[in-house]
Amino acid sequence: RRVAITAGQNPVLTYADDPDPARNTQLERATSLLVSTLRYFCTLRDNKLPPLKACMMQYPYLFQATRLPGQGRDKNVRYPDSRNVVVLRKGPLPSIDVLD
Repeated sequence: RRVAITAGQNPVLTYADDPDPARNTQLERATSLLVSTLRYFCTLRDNKLPPLKACMMQYPYLFQATRLPGQGRDKNVRYPDSRNVVVLRKGPLPSIDVLD
């Protein structure tokens, strides 16, 4: 049997336009998303995330983790030493270190 995906859903993000049109470029928005995500990761990693009413059992698998498909059942695998992100854009997939 397959297990539930991370946090029981696929994350969905929505954005409001920045009042400054110059900050609504793809690069500016992607940078802002990455910085905000890293800020959230550090809050979670440092146990500073306030408790939520929802089940937080899957939260460790939001970052530094992947889901490996298996026959009949997938496996969630964590890589706690991972310090990078991969940027998906046209050709090569550069890996960029983002954590100290």
